[in-house]
Order: sequence, then structure tokens, then C-alpha cells
Amino acid sequence: MRKDPKKNRLPKANEALRDFLKENEIFADLFNTCVFGGKEILHNSDFEKVDTTLSESIECNEELLKVRRYRDIARKATLNAKYVILGVENQSKVHYAMPLRIMLYDALGYTDGCKDQRALHNSDKWTADEYLSRVSKGIRLIPIFTLVLYTGERKWDGPRSLYDMLELDEEMKPYISDYHMNLIDVGHDEMRNFRTTKLQELFYAMRCIYNGKAVCDKTRISGSVLSLTGILTGSYTLYHTGEGEKIEMCKALDQIEQRGIEKGKAEGKAEGKTEGLGALVRSLHVFLPEFEALYQAIIKNAEYADVSREQVRAFYESIA
Repeated sequence: MRKDPKKNRLPKANEALRDFLKENEIFADLFNTCVFGGKEILHNSDFEKVDTTLSESIECNEELLKVRRYRDIARKATLNAKYVILGVENQSKVHYAMPLRIMLYDALGYTDGCKDQRALHNSDKWTADEYLSRVSKGIRLIPIFTLVLYTGERKWDGPRSLYDMLELDEEMKPYISDYHMNLIDVGHDEMRNFRTTKLQELFYAMRCIYNGKAVCDKTRISGSVLSLTGILTGSYTLYHTGEGEKIEMCKALDQIEQRGIEKGKAEGKAEGKTEGLGALVRSLHVFLPEFEALYQAIIKNAEYADVSREQVRAFYESIA
């Protein structure tokens, strides 16, 4: 029987995170905790939706090139009677040019702000300099703040600012502008104290999955958060484990292990023990990317109870 290619397909991470953060209370809590040090600066009623499409036309070699980018999530917020645009970018893999990508998003955002201001002023009264600039003198734009949520398995080891990407002489450093990127490594940063339960659970569950502590953790996590954790970590089983009420992290991990073991055994049934171990490691790695958790899951099986860490690591490193 032909398998349905969509059967084991996870929802897109960007869309799932966007749905999660659409609640103003959660969105405000993310910025209040991660950016403002726990101070309740933003409130649930402070937000307006904004267009996430960013575009600009650039003249190059007598041709007009269109640059278009899409933010994952963006809101306009009121802060001390002034507006600010808050953007969130989900990143599942380490991106070694991420500061440049965020610079482009922010620059296009400010360019769009200039277009909005231009539409509000009468260009017939512009001076020659204003006409050249395409904006009025004294223009004030809405500031933009972009927060990157990195949800990958590996600890972020990429650049966090433009300086980190430049081959920069110390003598020149004071004269070269930097561009700092605001990044949160969800699975590896120090745990924060969020006000909203769902956000606290999400950060906690991600850390447990990536550092292997879920094996013995009895903390109960809501089903919807476990499903989102499954999407962000690429675990189809964890995604479906979350369909229901709250469940202990250790029990969720047990279900993940069992799914991987059954799949690995099925793939390695016709092979010898060594080849079967390789199939088991490959299968479990999808659900247990951290080595120690994967190794402990394998030796629980009587058939593989005597395999060494070195044997398992050889297959593990060929994947990672």
C-alpha cells in the first residue's frame, strides 16, 4: 500500500509559533521578560497588527530590482505614548549571516516607514533637498526592535552582531558602525521566569528535550505546548503526544523512545545486529537528538543492553 506523504508531516514551525504568539498576553510577556528584564512595560492592550511584508525597489545597472522579505511576526505597540514596531523571527538552524539578515529586515522596515510618511505630506511644498530625499525635513520614524527566537538543537555558535562578522582592526573599530542582534537561544539560555504559564512551559520543555533532563522530569506540561515543542524540535511523536491534557515530561519522552525503538527495529529486522543498531540510532535520533538520552533509550532493550557508548556514538556522529 502506498504511504501518504503528508501523514507524517509536521505543521510549519513559523506558522505554529505565529499562532502561539498571537495572544497579546504571551507576546507582551516574551518581550517584558526577555528584553525588559521582567518589568511589565508592555500590556495586553498595547498592540496593533502590522503588515509583515517588507519591500523596496533598488536601481541597479539601469534596472529596477525588487527586494521583498517577510517577517515571521510583527506588532505595533504603544510605549509611553509613542509607537514601536516589535518583530519576532523564528530560527531553527544556526545562521552564520543572521545579523545581516536582521539588518535587512529592519532597513526595509524603516524604508517602508519613509513611504508611509511620504504619503502624509504634500510633496508640492517640498524643497529641492526634500524632493531629492523623498521625505520632509525633520521626519521621525517608528523605531523597530527585532527579537530572534532560536529553537535549534545545537547551542547557538553564530555571530550576534555585525562586529562578529567583520575582519576588523582595533584602530578602525571606533569608526565602523556595529549592528547588534537580539537573540534568545530557547533551548540553551538560562531559564527565565515568565508570567504566562504557556511561555514558561515552552521554554522549559525545549530545555528538557535538548539537555536530556526530560528522562526523569515529572513536571507536567500542557498538551498544546508539548505539540508546539514537537513542531519546533522536529519530533512527530512528541507533536502527537501533546494531543490531550497535561502530561509529565518523562512520560512524554518514554512515548518518544518507544516510537523510535519500534521504527528502528522494523528497519533493522532483516539486517544483522550491527546494522540493526545503526538503524535504531538513526530512527531514535529523530526523536532524541541528545546523545546521552539516545544511548540510555537503546540499552533499555534486552537485545542491545550490552552495546557500548563507543558503538552507539560511531553511528550517532555519522548522523550529526
